[in-house]
Amino acid sequence: TPLIPHYKAGTLRLLAQSTKARSPSLPDVPTFEEAGIKGLVLDQWLGVLVPTRTPPAIISRLNAEINKALAEATIRESLLQSGQEPVGGSAAQLRKLWTTGEGAQYQGQLMQRSPPVVSISGCRLATTPRCVEQ
Repeated sequence: TPLIPHYKAGTLRLLAQSTKARSPSLPDVPTFEEAGIKGLVLDQWLGVLVPTRTPPAIISRLNAEINKALAEATIRESLLQSGQEPVGGSAAQLRKLWTTGEGAQYQGQLMQRSPPVVSISGCRLATTPRCVEQ
């Protein structure tokens, strides 16, 4: 988040963070839950998606290179300093995140909010994500 440098400089006070657990980059800032606001969790996650017919070998290579980049100290540190926690993982883990639990809940909310944007763009919104098995 662009607020972290201001927080660290002492020019901004952060009252709470929206994740389920405290971020390593903000260990002194409580979560909303800890601050007394129950049920407000706004985790963010990013994934890399490819076209449906992308060959599994290409998906595996992309996945390996992305995980390798996320493990590099400079990239890791840069992400942590901006409040993002690099995790990495596999296509199967992303599929599980997207199709079950919080990912499915997020997807449902996205589907409810998306029709106007999708309508304007001319795209179609699939009701079920298609993931390539590896």
